Amino acid sequence: MRFEPKCSFDYNQIMVFDEVLVCSSDYSKTKELKEISSVQCEKLRRAEFKKVEFGDKHSDIKKQGNKMIYRHIVFPCSKQIYFLKNLHIHSHFSISSDDIVAFVKDSRMNKIIYELNYYSSYKSYMNDFIVIINYGTKEWTHEIDEYYGKIGHSNLPNLLETYNAKRDAKRHNIQKSFGFSSQSYTTYIESCTPKPRLLKGTLDAPIISLMESLSCLFILLSQKNIFGKDNFNKQNRNLHFSKTISSENIFEGFTICLQNFQDCLGHHIDQNNCRSKEYSGVFGASAILEGKKRTVILGYGKNVALKYCEKLNHKNNCSK
Repeated sequence: MRFEPKCSFDYNQIMVFDEVLVCSSDYSKTKELKEISSVQCEKLRRAEFKKVEFGDKHSDIKKQGNKMIYRHIVFPCSKQIYFLKNLHIHSHFSISSDDIVAFVKDSRMNKIIYELNYYSSYKSYMNDFIVIINYGTKEWTHEIDEYYGKIGHSNLPNLLETYNAKRDAKRHNIQKSFGFSSQSYTTYIESCTPKPRLLKGTLDAPIISLMESLSCLFILLSQKNIFGKDNFNKQNRNLHFSKTISSENIFEGFTICLQNFQDCLGHHIDQNNCRSKEYSGVFGASAILEGKKRTVILGYGKNVALKYCEKLNHKNNCSK
């Protein structure tokens, strides 16, 4: 894809996702990546060829922990929807558009980055790593716009203020999370098994409405086979978690974020996200607002929910 060095909007933050794979010799030792897809195998094969072809450049691959990175650079759009998996493995951050040329140059010099992929504001994308649907493209239909509009992004800054949302010191954005806690537990009476508590405010009407709107948008896109139909769909697990919030909700974790053009999103992974195939996805809907601000709402699965099912010895039930 052709590199586009400029953003087309006032908001100048460009998202970067580092898709991390471990070289084949280390797969047997890797706990995080238990399932190797055919696409991942192909990427590893291509990396091995590159190591042979460009031996000097990649000669110290073992010193870098036998990792390889496919770097995905996503330009902003006024309205944007995206979905990807395993952000507990794949780190992500943002950079200023003023720094993009130098950043790309440095990335090309990096010995463990094997490929750069660019995602324009003017196209939508669907590949094995990420799905991006941008406003103004043919993929952004009237029906999608109608469901997206129910989220009400213009109200999110005031909502964050209502809930006393704080600036995250590591991620450099203002955010507030709802859904199930990763650190606080209550006791499930029937089994005496500690169960994650609901975070404060989760059952408030405005938050439930947002979670339902995001869920309905995700379900709409799944029905169109844009994301596939095997995400967030295990009936028994949902009865224990997402459906206790609302019958229309599919997410176990939910975060509202506000990012301004001055602060880049800090480099991080989402360590509390679920590791299971069906619940490892992160669904985001973002908007660029006046004042060079970007709001994002995120829905995802929580790893504490997976562990809870396992501890309940409902592994068979929770996989149905």
